Amino acid sequence: MNNFSKLMKAVAASDVDAIMLTSPVNRLYASGFDASDGAAVITADKAWFFTDSRYIEAAQNTITEAEVLMVDRDWPYSRRINDVIASENVKKLGFEEERTTYSEYTIWKEKLNAELIPAQSIVTDLRAVKTPEELDFLIQELNREANTIGSKCNDAELARTVVDLKAEIEKLREQVQNVE
Repeated sequence: MNNFSKLMKAVAASDVDAIMLTSPVNRLYASGFDASDGAAVITADKAWFFTDSRYIEAAQNTITEAEVLMVDRDWPYSRRINDVIASENVKKLGFEEERTTYSEYTIWKEKLNAELIPAQSIVTDLRAVKTPEELDFLIQELNREANTIGSKCNDAELARTVVDLKAEIEKLREQVQNVE
């Protein structure tokens, strides 16, 4: 599952021309692709995902709503992103101010041909609203954690608490099914 189309709508409604995502958690949210390296740029009309040779094939096979391009020594992130900035006439490029170090910010500011605008809220606001699929996944993970605790506990009171916890998780599952 990816969220590029949601991000495109959010960019269209914002005061930036595009947003650049470099943090792993927000790249994963945008693309549905988990990699230790990468960047995404999203405008109101199109999205791009950049990664290195370790991930390019998997990214191309997984990511459906963005153009996937490889970065390397000849085509580093800054050059790929500047190509998007030029082709899409991006003047204001949003960035994740809560997930970007000052050092990273100064490097991007020096290398990119657009004004960097704090825009973390574009992603944060979208990520706060969970889809039924995300809720199902969270409930599955809660169940998994409860089962792990239950299988490792040697205390009767804790075991009863785990049983109660699983009953509450089942109530959550029913509520999510009612929302769907």
